[in-house]
Amino acid sequence: MTLLTVVFAAAISTILWYRSAPESVLKLGVLCLIYWGAALMWLADALFAYAELRDAYFTPAPADMLNDFYLGLSAVALGLVIWLVYLLVKDPKDVGGFSEILSSVLSGRFDGNKLIILHTRKARFLFDHPVSWTRDGEDGGKHREVTLINYHRAVQLIF
Repeated sequence: MTLLTVVFAAAISTILWYRSAPESVLKLGVLCLIYWGAALMWLADALFAYAELRDAYFTPAPADMLNDFYLGLSAVALGLVIWLVYLLVKDPKDVGGFSEILSSVLSGRFDGNKLIILHTRKARFLFDHPVSWTRDGEDGGKHREVTLINYHRAVQLIF
């Protein structure tokens, strides 16, 4: 079940990667590599388990199937977290650079040149084609230009 879950995630990420290959903004190729690598790992595990169990491999207990499914979902979630960290980190070319980024984030020092942290009251995004946006979980439509403004203390809370 773990193998099927990860292969399903790999197939979906691959389809999304092929559909958005020219833009490559989200680096979906990295997500594909993560999931296909996990799928290969669980394929090898399945082959070794079949060699050991033979016919019993194809009749697992329902509790074992559920545990394997949860493990597969955990692997998919971990892959997403790794991918998001990859997207948020600027240019991790080597392991040393990544450990430097990780240690600076964990220690609360953001003075390195590997992270981009911006503080602004207003941000304007311009796109070549309409991009879907959400506002507090609601559909915000597709826009070629989006301006975000932070109104500091716009609402007063009374305690």
